[in-house]
Amino acid sequence: MDTNDRQKVAWNHRVNWLDIGIAVLAIVLAAFLVVKYFSAGGNRPVADGKVTIEYTVQIDKLDADVSLSLAGGDAVVDMESKVSLGELAANPMITAYQENIYNEQSGGIEIVNSEKYVTVYLTVSAVADESAYGYYVNGVRIAVESMMDIRIAGLEAEGKCIGIEIKSGNQEG
Repeated sequence: MDTNDRQKVAWNHRVNWLDIGIAVLAIVLAAFLVVKYFSAGGNRPVADGKVTIEYTVQIDKLDADVSLSLAGGDAVVDMESKVSLGELAANPMITAYQENIYNEQSGGIEIVNSEKYVTVYLTVSAVADESAYGYYVNGVRIAVESMMDIRIAGLEAEGKCIGIEIKSGNQEG
């Protein structure tokens, strides 16, 4: 068979169940990706109502000589999404950072106050969407034990949410 004869041979392919399965899987995957990444609402669940919450963020190991000029009413912003997470409800509480130190004399671990670091507690007030999945402030989930990258009045830090308190009841919004 020479080259001209090979070009004339038609390639016949019959559609079988494997081809249909691959096509259906590709369509489902494409639909999932479109809904996940291009939908207007993102992955935020539908809200049941609006509530006012106060949540506390604990920021550990800030330098002891850092000067914080934070006051109630300062805006708190999520560094990743650049949306508002509320405002400071009160002035921050600053305490000495506690470290675990091995004591050679006693042979055990002791908790001592650090002279180099402090821990800052920020209480933030915000209006949140309440759903079956928790609380969302401008699309950012607020949950106890979740890590948060926040920016507030000259301070950018990573902290952990250590508590949430509901200040006002469920209002349809």
